[in-house]
Amino acid sequence: MGENMKRLISVLLFCLLLFSSMPVAFAADASAATLRLQKTEGAVSVQNQNGRSVSMLDGMRLYSGYTVATEAESYAHISLDNTKAIKLDASSEVQVCKSGSKLELHLVSGSLLCDVSKTLSDNESLSIRTSTTITGIRGTTVFFRQTESGVTEVYVLHGTITLTTNDPLTGESRQVTVTTGQIATVSPQSEVGQPQMEVDSFNEEDIPGYVGIELAENEELHQRLTSQGTGQDLSLIIRNAEDKLQNDRKEAERRQQELDHASNAEKQNSNPFFGGIVNIGNGGGSGGNGGGSSPTSITLPAGSTETDLRNALQNYNDIILSNCSYNEGQGGTDYSITLTSTLEIPEGKTLTLGNSTLHNPTGISIDSEGTLILNNGSLIQNYGLFTNDSTLNLNSGSILENYGTATNNGTINLTGESTLVNYATVSNYGAINIYSGSNISNYSHYISEQSSIPSTLINQSDGEITVNAGCVLYNNGDEGQDASPTGCTLTNLGTITINADGTLNNIGIFNSEGTFYVHGTYSDTGIQCYIVEKSILEANNNKVVFRGNAFAIETNDVADDRKLVLLKDIEGLSQALQDISTNLTLDLNGHTLTLNDAPLNVNSAGTLTIMDSSDGETGTITGTGTLITSAGTLVVNSGTISVGTTEATGILITSGTFTMNDGTILVGSDDANFGTGVNVEGSASSFILNGGNITATGDYSKGVFLSSTDVTFTIGNGVVIGEGDYSCGVYYISGLDISTLLQTYVDLGKISTTNGLATYYQQLC
Repeated sequence: MGENMKRLISVLLFCLLLFSSMPVAFAADASAATLRLQKTEGAVSVQNQNGRSVSMLDGMRLYSGYTVATEAESYAHISLDNTKAIKLDASSEVQVCKSGSKLELHLVSGSLLCDVSKTLSDNESLSIRTSTTITGIRGTTVFFRQTESGVTEVYVLHGTITLTTNDPLTGESRQVTVTTGQIATVSPQSEVGQPQMEVDSFNEEDIPGYVGIELAENEELHQRLTSQGTGQDLSLIIRNAEDKLQNDRKEAERRQQELDHASNAEKQNSNPFFGGIVNIGNGGGSGGNGGGSSPTSITLPAGSTETDLRNALQNYNDIILSNCSYNEGQGGTDYSITLTSTLEIPEGKTLTLGNSTLHNPTGISIDSEGTLILNNGSLIQNYGLFTNDSTLNLNSGSILENYGTATNNGTINLTGESTLVNYATVSNYGAINIYSGSNISNYSHYISEQSSIPSTLINQSDGEITVNAGCVLYNNGDEGQDASPTGCTLTNLGTITINADGTLNNIGIFNSEGTFYVHGTYSDTGIQCYIVEKSILEANNNKVVFRGNAFAIETNDVADDRKLVLLKDIEGLSQALQDISTNLTLDLNGHTLTLNDAPLNVNSAGTLTIMDSSDGETGTITGTGTLITSAGTLVVNSGTISVGTTEATGILITSGTFTMNDGTILVGSDDANFGTGVNVEGSASSFILNGGNITATGDYSKGVFLSSTDVTFTIGNGVVIGEGDYSCGVYYISGLDISTLLQTYVDLGKISTTNGLATYYQQLC
């Protein structure tokens, strides 16, 4: 019988059985409205009752026996009599069945949102069926979830529904009423034949991302639910919808990986912890080599050799290495395996370590294109090359310890308090997921008090690292380690996500030029931190803590344009500010940048714009010596530049243009005299004071020093004030014909003095 014929029969039988059961649920059903595929997003398919693909058109009618399926990150919208009614989530499937006047949607897998705002007549109905329930929908907003294990979850956002289950052994029906703000969970056959039903309340965090997105995009639905009342904070749901959607997508991917792994695990019919070599056959034989097809699984017990392992990988699909480690219970015998040449795990094969240790020396490689699983405290110690191109699962206290070079091109899952420890170089091009108390520790390798080997963990541009609740990503671990933080670098070019109750703890060097989401805890006590524009740092409940040198680097669409945002008070200068040769914006963000004997340097090709985005504009640049040297273009839009030491200079213009649009330059204090706010010394340089103020408060200090005969100085709305004893607003050297212009500025009140010697002067002040 052909596949299409089988599908036709199965769909017809389903529709027949579907309407012949559960009479209570259909007592009021008399007719059905028309369902149409309103629109699609992403990869969506429609098949007819024969299992054949149907060309899709927006507004097409969905007939009985039709199936609508969505792939990852794809959605389908279904209307009821041309009114929005159904949103099918990603990776979901629904079947349409109609028998006479009865219309149902059977949620085969995944999730859907059902919102029937249209008033149905007494003889109209729409019902949603899952593997364990059927629910009549009338003037309600509900979303359903059908899990892989057959559990049905029904969430009522507004209204009241009657949910019906059926005992497949006795035919007995059970009903439960679920109302606004409640969730009904139905587990299949928790007792003999009878599904278990539980009703509880839910909150905003339980709302999936695709529902939140619909609330955000469907203004009519949002307003209606707001007026009707849901018991939920809809504004909070909408604000968090995009982040929730991204997390849901990652969780769906993780679940799929677990399902794939479980499918592989079902093939392993041997127990890795009872010892002995066990062969499991595919066919009807005894499970050994006789009777049935060739065996696919083998367990290698304590005492197995490297040769045994290689032979098993060549001849079997599923290999379990059991108790091959140092065992105190067996007289201290070391049963661990040390490789002498490259070990390959081919595609389609699975190697499982159960309480076993595998050593990979320098110059040797482990290449895994299949599945590698570490269980029960197993250890892989890598001094050579380790490459994962498929799936690596670290479970139940297992450890991957890297002293060489490790590369992940596939997926690494850490569960059950497992650890990935890096003392050298790890590059992630794939996905690393950290669950259930597990952690990644990036240490510089301590050799002696005088020596340590630097470590680098690089999350490449396509890489994703996700730290979930109860888990930690350590950059140099905790502060009690002997390793040097200067030799420990975490670089993010891709995406790092710290979920709720997860932690990233940095005490080394953290450079993030990719996407960095913090919904849990980010603690930084490191010596250097760069974080990019795409980052979302949620500093609620003091979860984001900075103690080291912290910058946020924002990358604009133009490759050479950058923006650095101070995340805390900084002492010292980063490499990014030592030679500015592109377009750079420095946002003080209410913090203080202290520079001692090392100025910000703008070369002839560079442009530096200084601003302060904080509400109080309390950001400050201060320090000793000259603070800023510019041979290119310098712009100050806000913030404060404070010259706080004797004979120091705030800004030295060696060439090019300095424009001050707002902000403050303070020169000197009671203990700091003879300072200069702005020194324009370069030939053909110019200073344009469009706004803000320059105040010379120190004794013998100068607001502006025009130290070349061919410089230009223009004041728009800014002011220069000499306040200190014997200070002056503007000093200029002999030979610069500018006195008439300066007197005009004095007359306009743009240059003034209180305790100073003069508003402007042609001699040393």
